[in-house]
Amino acid sequence: MPPKEKVDEVKTKRRSIKNYEIDLQQLEDIAKLHATNAEIALFFRCSASTLDNDPYYSIIVRARDETKQKLKKAALRRALEESSDQMLKFCLKNYCGWTENNQVIQVQEDLTNNGFTITVIPPRSRSENNDG
Repeated sequence: MPPKEKVDEVKTKRRSIKNYEIDLQQLEDIAKLHATNAEIALFFRCSASTLDNDPYYSIIVRARDETKQKLKKAALRRALEESSDQMLKFCLKNYCGWTENNQVIQVQEDLTNNGFTITVIPPRSRSENNDG
C-alpha cells in the first residue's frame, strides 16, 4: 500500500480539474458551421466528452439541425423557383431517393406456384451516393 501522502496527492490532482466555462452563444455559432466535437473541444480547450453533456449537447444538435434545415430549404428553393436543373437532380436523388440507373435483377421466380415473383433492387454504389 502506498504511503498516505501519495494517495492524498493523487486525490488532490483529480479535484483540481479545471471547470470550463463555455459561452453558449459562441458554442451555438460554431456548431452552426458543422464543426466536429473535436474541433469545438479544441476551440474551447476542453475535452470532447464534456460536449456530450447538457446543455452543450442539446445546443450543438439544435444548431446543426438548424443549419441542415436552412441548407435543404435553399436547395429546394433553387431547384423549384430558380429552375436549376442540377439542383433539381441533386434534390431528387437526395430527398426522394431517385437514381439515374434503376437496375432490377431478378433473383428468383415463382418456385412455390403461389403467383409471387421475388426481385431484388441492388443497393446504390458508393460512386452513385457521392454524385451531385
